Amino acid sequence: MKHSYESGFTLVELTLVLVILGVLGSFALPKFADNRDAAHIAVVESTAGALKAGVRIAQMKWRVSNQRRTNLALEGESVSSNFINMVDYSPAGCPVQHWRVNSETNPSTNNVTDCRTVFLFLLSKCTNSATDCGGLQDENFNFSYLGGGQCEYTFIQNSDYRIRYNSSSADCDVSIVGI
Repeated sequence: MKHSYESGFTLVELTLVLVILGVLGSFALPKFADNRDAAHIAVVESTAGALKAGVRIAQMKWRVSNQRRTNLALEGESVSSNFINMVDYSPAGCPVQHWRVNSETNPSTNNVTDCRTVFLFLLSKCTNSATDCGGLQDENFNFSYLGGGQCEYTFIQNSDYRIRYNSSSADCDVSIVGI
């Protein structure tokens, strides 16, 4: 007489393995979500730090210029015929826009394009000599104008995380909101 034995797992064993995997997954998933959130926070904080450094560099350039001009090149000569390196300043020395047309006597941040161009220019992302950085957008942030010389840069991945730049304050304040 021939016996045939089938090898394999019983339904109880398979169910037990699935339950164990489910329990382990319930502990791992929140940890991965925390890592993603920490990465988003790191992007916002590092971008805010870079923006703050760009603002400080531009402000120092304005302070050491003996003319206290409304526009200066951040690198090289103070006057540039193509305006690629130029940034416009408020009377307090805050960078307010990267604008090719050099006709404003008292430039200010007063629209979303100004907010976008000062952000992109100070983060060295605007290499185009076009008036509005060639329509360039940022892959991580949306831009908005809040009024009164204030810009807000909202993180696309989590709209609770925002960077604010106040070009009308005496110290050209850069702050983080939502973290």
